[in-house]
Amino acid sequence: MLSKWASVPFIFAGVFFPVSVILFVLVDFLGIKGVVLLAYVALALYNFGGLGCIPSPSKVLGDSPILRWFSNVGYLGFAVGLLDSVRTLTFGTRVVAWPEGIHPILKRADPLGVLHFPAVGLWIIAVSVAGMKTFPRWLNVVGIICGVLLFVPPITESMSMLGMDFTAFGLLSPIGVLASAIWFIGMGVHVVRGR
Repeated sequence: MLSKWASVPFIFAGVFFPVSVILFVLVDFLGIKGVVLLAYVALALYNFGGLGCIPSPSKVLGDSPILRWFSNVGYLGFAVGLLDSVRTLTFGTRVVAWPEGIHPILKRADPLGVLHFPAVGLWIIAVSVAGMKTFPRWLNVVGIICGVLLFVPPITESMSMLGMDFTAFGLLSPIGVLASAIWFIGMGVHVVRGR
């Protein structure tokens, strides 16, 4: 059984990911630009919490090479997300006027989220599948749904860059955000209990 403090990163991730998404919705769809920095702070806190989540399920489930590999993939995903969030907070508000418009000075490490969200999704799926006999079935099902839906953000981002309509596909994102919050908080509770 792990210390009760092992659940803190899960609570961080479970709370700050939905908060960041809500703030980005306020910025992107309602035009409220004043909360963009708060959105990136919330996203950075989600990724920081996510990095702290990775060791706990492996301690409960036991060490296996496959779970260790997927844990490394999860570390990569959360680290890239944290790097992008912090870089955007640090340099993202500074822009340069180019002849064709305004461009950010600093490019993001993962502009489409291809390394960030799918890598985290793969880790969540691996933990959920490996924990079928240890964690409650509902939590594993939510984890698999969450992991699959974390592939949606880079797809919708790519579609929007190509000028394609992604509205119907993008409606899956709120389900993924809700599933993510439920999974992280639920996993935090069950990891501390050891079952």
